Amino acid sequence: ETKEVCYDGGSSIIVEDGNPTYDSREKCNALIETASNTLITGCMNTTIPDGIISIGDGAFSECSGLTSVTIPNTVTSIGNWAFYDCKLISLSIPASVTSMGEGAFGGICYPESVVSLIEEPFEIYGEAEASSTFAYYTFHSSTLYVPAGSVDKYRATKGWKDFVNIETNDFISVDNSS
Repeated sequence: ETKEVCYDGGSSIIVEDGNPTYDSREKCNALIETASNTLITGCMNTTIPDGIISIGDGAFSECSGLTSVTIPNTVTSIGNWAFYDCKLISLSIPASVTSMGEGAFGGICYPESVVSLIEEPFEIYGEAEASSTFAYYTFHSSTLYVPAGSVDKYRATKGWKDFVNIETNDFISVDNSS
């Protein structure tokens, strides 16, 4: 059972070379479904490699040792409960993300800031829903930083509009030329 890695405070996930279904490329400390480029299970020392398209349901769920994660700009979906009960200090969501599931950053996951590089926000689960994408506390205590010109779009989009503090992201520029 690979989830035991996080529950026990484990620090590594290794997949044997030649496994036809899974890999742990670049010694990333994660279980990846090779064919779909989906990260299935991670731990507190996981580095999400470029090329990952999806962070699967519950991939880091209850991994309380996870305080920091870099989501590469190849990721398009973050599954249900993916980072549930992680203790992320800050969170940056790349512009490539087009969907985030139920409870993706729920439970006791209260980042001080959430940086979204998504210019056209899509609907997420709101604070009034039991399965809200972010923890209720996050909507009220975290600042959501969004690309210049997108604040009104976020304030009008289901789920995102529940953030009390939405500000323009002045410390990271979005470069569309590359």
